[in-house]
Amino acid sequence: YIAVGVPPTDGHFIARGGQVYIVNGAPPKRIAIVQWQSLEKAKAFYESEAYKRVIPIRDKSSNFRAYVIEGVAK
Repeated sequence: YIAVGVPPTDGHFIARGGQVYIVNGAPPKRIAIVQWQSLEKAKAFYESEAYKRVIPIRDKSSNFRAYVIEGVAK
């Protein structure tokens, strides 16, 4: 359900459901990493009406955790 709205908010997937090498801790069943051009664009995605509409579906089918982390300057 994270795929809803990603292109309109200029996000793109860096990783999505591939193999995971676990160094420590319990492995997730599935993971996605999305990069946006700014923290504001990431917030716009999660606060969008399109994303809010899929939250009930997402919550029924997954144990969802999300974090928005500001990157380092180039």
